[in-house]
Amino acid sequence: MALDPHEIYKNNDISEYFLEKAKRIYEGICYKKMYIVKVVSIEWESEIEIIDFNLDACGKVRLIIKVEYLQYGTYDILVGCRVNKVEQAGTLMCSNDHVNVRVHPRNPIYAEKRLIPAIVMNVLYSINSKKISVRAVDFSPIKYPVLEFAWDEYSERKLASLEETESLEKEVAGLDQKLRKKFDELMSFAEVPRPAGSIKNFNPKPGYIIVLTLLKSTDDSYYTVSGTAKDYPKCTFTELHEMLIQNYNKSLRNMITLLRYYDQNTYDQDRDIWDLYLSNKKKTVYE
Repeated sequence: MALDPHEIYKNNDISEYFLEKAKRIYEGICYKKMYIVKVVSIEWESEIEIIDFNLDACGKVRLIIKVEYLQYGTYDILVGCRVNKVEQAGTLMCSNDHVNVRVHPRNPIYAEKRLIPAIVMNVLYSINSKKISVRAVDFSPIKYPVLEFAWDEYSERKLASLEETESLEKEVAGLDQKLRKKFDELMSFAEVPRPAGSIKNFNPKPGYIIVLTLLKSTDDSYYTVSGTAKDYPKCTFTELHEMLIQNYNKSLRNMITLLRYYDQNTYDQDRDIWDLYLSNKKKTVYE
């Protein structure tokens, strides 16, 4: 970070000056595959280096900063996307506080000025841009890819960390459980076949194929099917459990997004979207 000597001399607390300038530079922009919402603190600062090839006494310092940030991935849910324009081809140009969204709808029911949910497909963080660019589809059922793996029975049986999972579960439990049940029913594609087990108590049998859950709800089940392990990609026990946990955590984060935005009144206002989702669900899953 470049330093102006005139600014430095006006500040008695140099660390406070670094924090204030970091906020001015980095808050509210995209930077290194994230959108920085807030600069929280300076975690480390180098010695000030004086630039000695000119006469203006400027310097520079290297910082490690702690930030609050936004990141989106494929199949994340965006809410409160305002339809700014419906293009002739039907594409929706939308936005919310931090995101510009180009929505490719499969159902032409959306009018300008309406606030709609959308499902992320691709994300672009253009450095210094004040908004994230997202390509999305409208809130309709998606036939998610089925991922099948066999684990190496000789690998160490070490479970992945559940620290984030437990924090997300606690947050979901503190939100509207009636609405949670409605969204779970809406987004669950099928009953989990048996034998099935909890992701948190992961203990699959050797020789079985592990199938990542088709459920995009907050059910924490995975299921297994018998098969010939050599026909499937191999991974370690820990790698497989980590994939299951990441899948489950994404579902929990999406549920938190929905429950923070919707209450019973706003849920009822978007009844046509939920009804359309349900009417398309069976066709999407079994096509």
